[in-house]
Amino acid sequence: MCLLVKARQTVCNGSRCLLVALVLGTHLEAFVPRLRRASAQHQRDKQRQAKESHLHLFHFTANLSAVTNPTYPHIKWLTLWICQHEEPASRTDTGSEFLCNNRSQPKYLRMSFRANSLSALQIRSPAKKCAATIALRCDESEVNPVEAFPEPDHLPCRPDRPILVSVLKVQKRSAHTLEGRAALLHALAHIELNAIDLGLDIVWRFPDMPKQFYIDWAIIAQEEARHFTLLADHLSGLGYQYGDFPAHTGLWDMAERTKGDVLARLALVPRTLEARGLDASPPVRDKLLSAGDKRGAEILSIILQDEIGHVATGNRWYRWLCIERGLDPIATYAALAEQYSAPKLRGPFNMEARRAAGFDDEELAALSP
Repeated sequence: MCLLVKARQTVCNGSRCLLVALVLGTHLEAFVPRLRRASAQHQRDKQRQAKESHLHLFHFTANLSAVTNPTYPHIKWLTLWICQHEEPASRTDTGSEFLCNNRSQPKYLRMSFRANSLSALQIRSPAKKCAATIALRCDESEVNPVEAFPEPDHLPCRPDRPILVSVLKVQKRSAHTLEGRAALLHALAHIELNAIDLGLDIVWRFPDMPKQFYIDWAIIAQEEARHFTLLADHLSGLGYQYGDFPAHTGLWDMAERTKGDVLARLALVPRTLEARGLDASPPVRDKLLSAGDKRGAEILSIILQDEIGHVATGNRWYRWLCIERGLDPIATYAALAEQYSAPKLRGPFNMEARRAAGFDDEELAALSP
């Protein structure tokens, strides 16, 4: 009975279309293709609406689960599904989550661990980049070291704000004013966002390393994501948001210079630029304390402790690669620093933290006072 009713409806609809075509004087040969195009467009609209409904539902479920039960195992799956199915928008679309539009790259319902790292690196929204990074499954069974990927354009994907300027043009403010303290926390948050990008970048970019290498740097990226979230939340509590102040690209500039050699990347990013954070964190923490910002100082203490481990990871893998290539670590570091124009190291140095991060006595003795 249902089939008969549908058949009658189809006949009636077809008769109406034919009648309209005859009344309007439209040739049947020209009208039928139009009808087919309209039907196809209707089907595409239905599919798009269904996909949008799924995205909204998955966003809601992931957010609710993260609040009610952060250990819920399906949060990672939901987050990755969202990141892989949201459409990249154009660079000029200020509301988009992606900076670059890589439509030529195929999408997979299940991407590999290193491919997921690259996918997270391409997310514009800092909050969603943090979520996708934390969602990475750090399991050796997921790692394929021999995978090689073509480099997408415009890495890393960034939001429209903050405005990026030269490090010399970043205005210095007193931490004893609310705006100055917010600017300081904003600068720290920007460093942590860059550190997320660096961790994700080293995972996807360099093939043929041991599986544990990729796991180590993915875990570091996850910790950097938590650091950014702590700072962004604290900044919000002061009435500001990430993006409210200009920022610089110092960390990523060195990543660009060293993208052709993993040994140079390890020598000059974690062992040089990030190691400077070990020296700078205690004075910044003291500055926040003197301004009455106890919460900011607590966050800096958390970051310092984690950064010791990050630099130690850089030291360990740098030395491993030197052994693999038959190189002297100290002589090689000096050569790489000169080749890639690394910044000169100047004190004061946090010798205790540097020693805990794996720098040996000879390296510490070579530091300028």
